[in-house]
Amino acid sequence: MGYAIGENGKVNAHFGSLSADGGENRLNVAITRAKKKIFVITSIEPEELKVDNTKNNGPKLFKTYLSYVRAVASGKKKETEIILSSLCPAKDTQKLSALMPVEEQIAGELEKLGYRTETNLGEGADRISVAVYDKKSDKYVLGLQLDKEVMEASSNALERDVFGTQFLTRHGWEIMRVWSRDWWHDRKSVISSIIERLSG
Repeated sequence: MGYAIGENGKVNAHFGSLSADGGENRLNVAITRAKKKIFVITSIEPEELKVDNTKNNGPKLFKTYLSYVRAVASGKKKETEIILSSLCPAKDTQKLSALMPVEEQIAGELEKLGYRTETNLGEGADRISVAVYDKKSDKYVLGLQLDKEVMEASSNALERDVFGTQFLTRHGWEIMRVWSRDWWHDRKSVISSIIERLSG
C-alpha cells in the first residue's frame, strides 16, 4: 500500500487508474491472482481513507477491502462475514458460501451448531482438513480428512488410505474420511454423520 498520511494530515485519495471509471476491475485483478496467500502491508487504517464522496466505486471498494483483510488478519470471523455480506445482495450470500473451499463450508456448518473447528491442520499426507476441538476436554476430538487433501498429498493409494490414517490414529486422532462428492450431493447427511461420530 504505497500511500500514507501527508503533511496536511490526510491521505490523498487519488489512486490513479483505481479511481477511474471501472477501476474496481483493476482492484479485482490485483487481489485475485494470488495462488496461496496475500500479504497487505500498509501504514494507514481503512478509516483514514475519506472516499465516501468519490464518483467511482474503485476507491470505496478498496477501503472495504482493507477493512476485510484487517478483519481476516485479526481472526474476527463475524466482522469478516458482515463485510462480505455488505458487498453481496442477500440472494447472493448462499452463492458466495458455495464458492468457499469444502473444508471451510463444513467447518462453518459445524460452528453454527456450536462446535469449535480449525481447518488445514498439519502438512502433507498427515493434514487434517477440519479438526473439531472440544473445549471441555481441551483436545481435538475428531479429524476430518477430505479426499482432495489426501489425494494431493500422495499419489500412492496405500500410503494415502492406510498408512496416513494409521499414523494419525497412533498419535491419538479419531479420523473420519469425508468425500467431496457426498458433500455436494447431500450436505445434511454428511453433517449428520459427523455429529453421530462426535456423539459416539
